[in-house]
Amino acid sequence: MSTSTFQLIALLACTLGIGTSLTAQQPSIVPDKSTQELPPGAIAQLGIQRLPPGGSRAFAADGKSFLGVSGDGFIVRFDAASGTQIGKRIPLPARSVGRPFSADGRFLLTFGPTSATSPPETVHVLDTTTGQIIFRRPYPARCFGLDLAPDGNTVLVRDEKEKNRRVLAWDVSTGAERVLIEKGADFLYMYVSPNSKQLLLAFQNQAKMQCRNLVDASIEWETERLARMCRFSADGDYIVEYDLRINSPAASWRAIDAATGTPVAGLKFPNENPEWVPALAPGNRILLAPTRTGVLVWDLKEGSALCRLPGPNWERGYDDIGPIAPDGKSVLTNYGMVQRWELATGKPLLPDTSDMGHTGPPRALAFSPDGKWLASASDDWTVRVWQMASGRLVHTLRGHTSQVRNVLFSCDGKHLVSGASDGIRVWDVPTGALARTCGGTAPGARRVIVDMRLARDGRRLFILSLKDFRGPGEETVVSIWDITNGERLDERLNPFGARNYNAYSPSDPYLARLTPSGLVLFNDGRLLDPTDGRAVNPRLQLRYNETIYSSRLLPDGRLIACHIVAKEGSEHSLVLAETASGQPAMRLPFQLPKNRILFLETTQSNLYTASVAGIETWSIRTGERVRSYTGMERQSFVSMAVSPDGRMVAAAELDGSILVWDVTPPQVAPAPLKEGELPSLWTSLAHPDAKIGFAAVARFLDHPPEALAFLKEHLKPAAAPPADQVRSLIADLASPTFKTREDAEKKLHEFGEQIEGLLQDALKANPTPEARNRIKALLEALAPTTVPQPAALRSIRAVWVLERIGTPEATKFLEELAKGHEFARLTREAKAALA
Repeated sequence: MSTSTFQLIALLACTLGIGTSLTAQQPSIVPDKSTQELPPGAIAQLGIQRLPPGGSRAFAADGKSFLGVSGDGFIVRFDAASGTQIGKRIPLPARSVGRPFSADGRFLLTFGPTSATSPPETVHVLDTTTGQIIFRRPYPARCFGLDLAPDGNTVLVRDEKEKNRRVLAWDVSTGAERVLIEKGADFLYMYVSPNSKQLLLAFQNQAKMQCRNLVDASIEWETERLARMCRFSADGDYIVEYDLRINSPAASWRAIDAATGTPVAGLKFPNENPEWVPALAPGNRILLAPTRTGVLVWDLKEGSALCRLPGPNWERGYDDIGPIAPDGKSVLTNYGMVQRWELATGKPLLPDTSDMGHTGPPRALAFSPDGKWLASASDDWTVRVWQMASGRLVHTLRGHTSQVRNVLFSCDGKHLVSGASDGIRVWDVPTGALARTCGGTAPGARRVIVDMRLARDGRRLFILSLKDFRGPGEETVVSIWDITNGERLDERLNPFGARNYNAYSPSDPYLARLTPSGLVLFNDGRLLDPTDGRAVNPRLQLRYNETIYSSRLLPDGRLIACHIVAKEGSEHSLVLAETASGQPAMRLPFQLPKNRILFLETTQSNLYTASVAGIETWSIRTGERVRSYTGMERQSFVSMAVSPDGRMVAAAELDGSILVWDVTPPQVAPAPLKEGELPSLWTSLAHPDAKIGFAAVARFLDHPPEALAFLKEHLKPAAAPPADQVRSLIADLASPTFKTREDAEKKLHEFGEQIEGLLQDALKANPTPEARNRIKALLEALAPTTVPQPAALRSIRAVWVLERIGTPEATKFLEELAKGHEFARLTREAKAALA
């Protein structure tokens, strides 16, 4: 980390009071970052940048360096002897795809839009030494696969034309297009020989393998069998294949001549099943087979194992072995961190960086209540705790046996709670010791934790999870645990009824969030009570073609912030919807490329987003963008968190590192009050349009002393309704005269929530069918899913103002209002605000 970066963090630490000067304690977590530039506006990086698992890699032709594609879309080159980054990172015009590198690493294939406003997706081939694009062509409309031939001069395209799958070849140097397979290209996999002259295809439906000449597309040979995995030897002379269907593992291996397809004798294969595609070192002697117990390095001439390298964690996915160094003596792997292994001995040749930061994407981040610590939970099964003042890694918490997707601090900051499919763990923050566990998952079961939240008492932990997840039809579970002793207090199975869960459903439980009070916020904007499955707020009123992709409830519960997508993903906006009315109070448009993810978080005053468009902050009061860090189109965020004071945003990258931004909002003096403005705002508080009502709330909050004095004058504790008059009107609901019934119902409706108790009593008194129907209609109008009447809206918004003012005087006034009639909306709102 550069000196200027330390100075920026030190300045922020002094501003926030979160630590001492950094000059006394330099971070020890980031080795050799002198060549690494932080994105615009970022003040720190926690952990080290890594090539993401599953990412592409290649050795240079001389074997002295290797290169790969970083998670944020750069070509990064490393010294093969030390593993340190060399040269500058080269930005990609779009994302890499398929097998993107040429064999010598000189050329790279990418596709996609180059920005949020760029033309349709485009295929590029660029020179990795200069970053210059040497080939550009529009992406086919029905394309479902791209590969770059090892020589870097041919792009192979799999597309669908008139329901027939075919294979095309684009010549990089001339731009010419050839059709290799006109129709019927429904194959399992495709490999190009190292000399880029042969194309090996495996046709699953026809159970056959075929080798074609890549120049004229003629069939050189084919066999009436199908191998599950196969790979050309380094010199392209023969092909090693493996067929799982044969009972004996030894018999499942086979070597065939690449020129004729006939068997090759004299090679001794291992008696072991590979889990993924094997690799062959130059010299046609050493086989690398990824197995359940590691990567087996096998001598095909002697028929013996040379060594066994660490392999991938199969629960986290698969990753190709390689590349193998040009001299055939070492191989690269990337199971969270890049390592180079000596094939003869299995000795690691690069430094171990597993304790310098996450080796998998951090899927969840959480700040401590005082902002001094940041916790990160990752696919690498660990939770890490970082000191924000220094950027130092304080604890690496191990013990989970699956991906950790949830993490939060206790209210006092002394404990950390982490959640994974193997259960909940509570850690002691000062020592990093495991304090206790809460529940667990039986072997073979897959309870996926969607979200968890601590209640305001700091003891009860609400957990939203999916039971035995297997796909559509899973059951939702809401459970409550006591983190002080690890006991389960309650559990409700599928409290919301059967749902059609899928990735695009507004009620997808993966997109649901828990609130501190234990309610569940689904992505159709409904807040549901897990005790009875009922909604407690009106459905959000959106436009007919809009879908909510993500939503967050603001800390005070008055607003729901939503990421809205319309017109098949082409239009995006942020919407602040009023919880009480379900109406949008504010709409903030912004641009985002199609099918790109936006992370959304809130504080009481601001909205924060992280996406390929950048890190942006909006003021909730004004709707203005108050901070914007753009210019990082290729960033690949996987999670984000905002410090409790709203001054820092942390966003985790696909490569395992975490970036921190200073997003301290500017201090802007509000416009002075105009003569007669407060009475006008008082009228607007009752307006049915949430935009007008919210604007009045925001304007009151611009001038807290004046607002408090005005509300104390105009807002009084709710008085009990005239019981005799109400009972007389309820009796009139059974009148034989239609007009009398109508007038009575209208007058009762005007009383609002104050007569709810009297209506309930009347319903229990066995009224006439006519009166029963009208009483039910009146009670339905008072249901939490119904938009409140103007008088109730005024009460809600006025209490909202008092709650946000938050001074002792405002609190005392709320206590007075809370003593009003128990069924009045004003009384209930005041009690909720005090709670």
